[in-house]
Parts: sequence; C-alpha cells; structure tokens
Amino acid sequence: MKLAVIVALLSVLFLSPLESWGSAAEFRGIWVITWEIFQENGTILQGEKLKVRIGKILDNVKKAGLNAVIWQVRQSGTAYYPSTFEPWGRYIGERSPGFDPVAFALDEAHKRGLSFHAWFNSFESMSKAAGSAATQHPTWIATDKAGKVMPKFFCLSPGIAEAREYLAELIGGFVSHYAVDGVHLDYIRWNEYRWTDMAADFEKEGDGGYGEFLYDLQHPFSKGVPAGFATWDVWRREMVTEAVTLIRTTINRTRPNVTLSMAAIGKYNWGIWNGYHAVFQDAALWLKLGLVDQIMAMNYQWTTAAEMSGGLEGNCPNCWLDYLQDGLNLGGNFSAGIASYRLAPLNLWANHQPLVMAVRQSTWAAGMQFFSYGIWEEKNYFEEARKLLFPL
Repeated sequence: MKLAVIVALLSVLFLSPLESWGSAAEFRGIWVITWEIFQENGTILQGEKLKVRIGKILDNVKKAGLNAVIWQVRQSGTAYYPSTFEPWGRYIGERSPGFDPVAFALDEAHKRGLSFHAWFNSFESMSKAAGSAATQHPTWIATDKAGKVMPKFFCLSPGIAEAREYLAELIGGFVSHYAVDGVHLDYIRWNEYRWTDMAADFEKEGDGGYGEFLYDLQHPFSKGVPAGFATWDVWRREMVTEAVTLIRTTINRTRPNVTLSMAAIGKYNWGIWNGYHAVFQDAALWLKLGLVDQIMAMNYQWTTAAEMSGGLEGNCPNCWLDYLQDGLNLGGNFSAGIASYRLAPLNLWANHQPLVMAVRQSTWAAGMQFFSYGIWEEKNYFEEARKLLFPL
C-alpha cells in the first residue's frame, strides 16, 4: 500500500515538471494602460499624487513576481510623455502632470529590477484633439472601397509612406531620449472596422459591400491593386512589414540593443479572426527576418489550459509553433498573452495557474504577459500570484 502511494506521488511529480514553476529568466509581463496609470477612482492625477500612483503600480508588479511592465506611452495619436510630435492624451487631462511621467516610471521600474517596455499604439489614431495624428494628417486616414474616409475610430493607413515615416521618426525620437529596455508595437496592422461598427447615423453612408476601411486616398480601390503586387492582401501585408522594417532601422541607429516586440492577434493565420488574413499582420515573418525580437501574442480567446496548449503547439497546423520555428531557431522569442480581463467576468480566475503552466510546458515559449494591470489591482491578486504562479 505504501509503495503504491509512493509510486502515485512520483508520477504526479513527473507530470508536474520543475519547469511548471518557471524561473527568473522567464518573461513575466503585464500591460499597464494609460487610464490605469494616470487615473485613480476616476480622478486624473497630477504631480506628487501621480508619482505615488506610479510607485504603487510598480510595487505591486514586483510583489506579484512579475519582471516586466508594458507601459503605455502613446494612444489614439496622443502622447503620455513630453512630445514634440503630439499633444498630451485625454487620460492625463491633456496637459503635463508637472514632470516627465515616462522618465519617472522608467527610473522607478529599474530601481525595482523591472524591465520597461514602452507601449505604442501604432496606426490606431482615434483622438480628434488638436495636434493629434489624425487631425494633423487627415489624408492619412484609411478609406473604404468608395473612397470614404473613416468618420470615427480613426486609423492611419499603413499604405501611406508618410504615415509609416511619421511613426518611425516618432518612435526613434522617443528611444533616443529614453533608455527603455523595449519598444512594444500595438495596432501594428490594418484596422478591423466596418461601417457597421459606426453609429447609426454613419451606417447609412456605407455602401453595400464597401464596408471595410482597407484603402486610402493614395491607393483607392478604383485604381486597382498597386503596381508590383499580385493582390490587395499581398500589398497590405507588405505595407505593414515596411512600417516594422522602418521602425526597426530607426531604433537601431541610436539603441540597437532595445528589444522590439509587437502585439500579435491571438491566432496567426487560422480561424476567422487572425492576424495574417484579417488585419494583414505577418508576425512570423517579422520574427524570422529579425525585424522584431519578441512576439507578445494576445491569446485572449483561450481561457483554459487545453485551449492554450492546443493553440501553442497541440493543434498544429492550427498552432503557433508550426509558423515560428524559423524565427525561434534564429533567437527570436514568443510570449503568450493571458486575458485576465476575460477570466474575471467568466468566473474563471482560478484558471490563471493552469494557463501559466500550459505556457511553461510548451518549453519553447519565453514566458507570458497579462492583460491588464487594472483587473489584477481590482482583484488584489499580487501576493496570490506570487504564491501560485511565480514562487521562484
């Protein structure tokens, strides 16, 4: 009887390898959104109160056993640092808080041993504020087949060379000023909006099948596929790749050791909502070419360990590993995105632990990141996360 118990215990141990506890080298990140940083209980913070808030966020991240923050510095074509390109964003009150919040947060993160990844919303430029990207450059906004410009939810077209150059110059200037550990590109893709996503008063302006905003004023549908490209889809993917290439090149001029990462749609090229076909984002190619160092996937649809394991490597060819091998072999990294914000309302909060273990058991994933800080704070999950997820 005792022998049977010992054998059973040993089998459990072997089924739960040491890797399931992770290691200090594992990437353990969390996205921190603008309104989570600059507001508390609906109040916009300034001066010393904001400094206290930033310190509290970073203390909690450290307490949880995480080792990286993905800190939003640009959103909707507005800035959350002193910028010569764009105005201050709405969640900071469209004004300076009295100090440089990025410089302060970067310094405080490093004091705590946390890596700091500056998070930029790329082509998403929804703000109508004076001086924002969309108001400064309205001709860069994407259009539909009929040539109608997006009436709201503005997104710049990756097809506009000037828009790509603008983003590269903006990010290059930022990196030359701040010694960040990483730059994180979000919305580095075409937009997913249609006329049916607009308010009712805009919908009637839509034209039957002309609903998607996947063209621009320089490349209207009426002129046909741009020269040198077989299809519109091939052109769209190439335009986003050109943007990433330009950003990578610009960063390398001043800080070549900065980690460049990107937020990838949760499924690469399978399923209805995927990066490759739906928004023309070729994350695997960018990793293979060394244009990005790390793919931070947004695997928000996977809320169980079985779904996570299957999507990473178990359901191939409908899995990430089949398409990442070349990039991984060249030293690129992939980290899985866990949707804390979905687990809470689905009453699946306890699934954090099996999801993390599923990522670790893939052996090739560099780690994981969670979306987002706010729900962890609401749940006061930091000490529990340290015990359950990151004891080492």
